[in-house]
Amino acid sequence: MSKAAIAFAFIFGATAGSVATWYFTKKTYEQIAQQEIDSVKETFSKLYKRDDSVYQGAQDASEEEAEEEDADKAEYAYIAEQEGYIKPQDPGKVDKYDPPYVIPPESFDELEGYDTCGLTYYSDGILVDDNDDIIEDLVGVTGFATTDELESHLGEYEDDSIFVRNDRLKCDLEILFDRRTYAEVLAKEPYKAEV
Repeated sequence: MSKAAIAFAFIFGATAGSVATWYFTKKTYEQIAQQEIDSVKETFSKLYKRDDSVYQGAQDASEEEAEEEDADKAEYAYIAEQEGYIKPQDPGKVDKYDPPYVIPPESFDELEGYDTCGLTYYSDGILVDDNDDIIEDLVGVTGFATTDELESHLGEYEDDSIFVRNDRLKCDLEILFDRRTYAEVLAKEPYKAEV
């Protein structure tokens, strides 16, 4: 045999032995790892066996605690409101269906994030904004269903003005009463007429 054949046989034998050893050890260690995993799973399943009746009882207890906490919060809010520590209506929690409401003049422009707007109410029942555009949606803007209802609040705090908070628009409105009619204003200042 030549030296090349001996070298080839040696390399072939070493490679075949390495592959066989790798395959054997791989299978052995996979079995050992699986046995360890199964052992840990069994141990933890014995320690932390879930008892549905205990779990349901804990869930019921947490629901009762949440209800008691809500009741406590409502009671504290009521007491704080009665003692004057908080306002009766918290503007931070606005329901999108809350209608606008009359506020005292000292509450006007006191909320951060709320704009102010001046409106003019003429004696003929026309309500206009700062640009003298007629406001069609009386209820949505001021909260008053009719002009008679609006007029009934004149003099409530000040003789010729009403202050209204509209939480939906995040705006405080100052409605000033003008004893003239809108037609008289347009006759003197025709450029204010809508085109």
